[in-house]
Amino acid sequence: MKDTPSLPHSWLRRVSDYHSGGVSEAERAAVEAHLVVCAQCQQALAAYRRFYTLARSPVQLSAGGEEAWAPYRPFSEEETMTTTDLDREHGPTRTPYCQPPIPRKTLGAIAAVLMLTLLAASLLTYFRSSPPGPAAGQVSEFRLRTADSFPTGITRGPDGNLWFTEYIGNRIGRITPTGRVTEFPLPTTNSAPQGITRGPDGNIWFTETDANQIGRITVAGTLTEYPVPMANSNPRGITAGPDGALWFTEANTAGNSQIGRITVAGTIREFPLPTYDAPWDITAGPDGALWFTEGNGIGRITPSGQIRHFTLFPSQPTNTAGITVGPDGNLWFTEGATHKIGRITTAGQITEYLLPTGSVPQGITRGPDGNLWFIESLGNQIGRITLSGQITEYSMPTANSSAFGITSGPDGALWFTEQGSNQIGRITV
Repeated sequence: MKDTPSLPHSWLRRVSDYHSGGVSEAERAAVEAHLVVCAQCQQALAAYRRFYTLARSPVQLSAGGEEAWAPYRPFSEEETMTTTDLDREHGPTRTPYCQPPIPRKTLGAIAAVLMLTLLAASLLTYFRSSPPGPAAGQVSEFRLRTADSFPTGITRGPDGNLWFTEYIGNRIGRITPTGRVTEFPLPTTNSAPQGITRGPDGNIWFTETDANQIGRITVAGTLTEYPVPMANSNPRGITAGPDGALWFTEANTAGNSQIGRITVAGTIREFPLPTYDAPWDITAGPDGALWFTEGNGIGRITPSGQIRHFTLFPSQPTNTAGITVGPDGNLWFTEGATHKIGRITTAGQITEYLLPTGSVPQGITRGPDGNLWFIESLGNQIGRITLSGQITEYSMPTANSSAFGITSGPDGALWFTEQGSNQIGRITV
């Protein structure tokens, strides 16, 4: 077959380069001469032009209810390169093919692959150009209905909402991730609910400090109360244990501090502490034991009742408050008097990190970002500390908010209580 002298690459490759403009003047002339006699390369050029037009056409995509681009429109006949167009540009077709023809099914498959490739490229461009999520440290606040309710403890419930205690308001509150608040009055007046946690039975359990009771509320709002055996036990923190029961602290003001255990059926057992150190918060550790803060140290109790105490500074009060398990398998806690964040291994090795400001840290929790987040009550800030000890602080919008408890929410944010401003707060990570 007589033809234009062969170029270094196949004609189809040269037609592609010709369409994109990546050829020299000499090669351009050679390709145009070849197009006059080759129907296959004419079809290839028409396909390149058609898909180039498609790639530049808008695609209908949406995010957040907004259109990213205008709707796709079909090609008109004028926009499609046809054999007649090629004849006008390069003269009549004389030789049908420069190589054996490609079957019609194969051409259809190639076209489908090209369409999918273009769609994938469009989606990639769209997602790369989508606006990023909210930056870390953005705070939203939701005011409670009951005035001066003094929200204190907060936890994530099994229903996808946040549940919290109202220490002065004498209520258990529930807030949805969208900020809708519902409050449930407690049967006992002036009970001073404080600590709160999700139980293994799918209910919410909490302490009633002044009423000397442990409370339970279902997600539907049904309340039950259980008296603590020791009078004036002053129950505070509460957590779900590894044994299917709830464990809580008793900071008896008469010096009889204990750790309590209540089954989901309401049976209570108490374990006296060897020294009076006013236990406060409590959490289940990664070692199958319960860990709690107490005055000037950290305590540990096994489900069978074996107790061990770790002292921070015998001559200096630290007022340890909140405690939680970190993603590193250690226990992290706050020191209100010394303005530090502490870390203790299950073997008892302690490391402390001084905060930039004298802020009286309180509650602490593990964040969804793999860091620890904590309350700076006096500093009116929310703090974040990495596992290596790097600290970042975020200011609160409301002055003197006196934040206290904090927990990780179902929406990937942190939720916390504001005692001074009577609000529930939310901060992005």
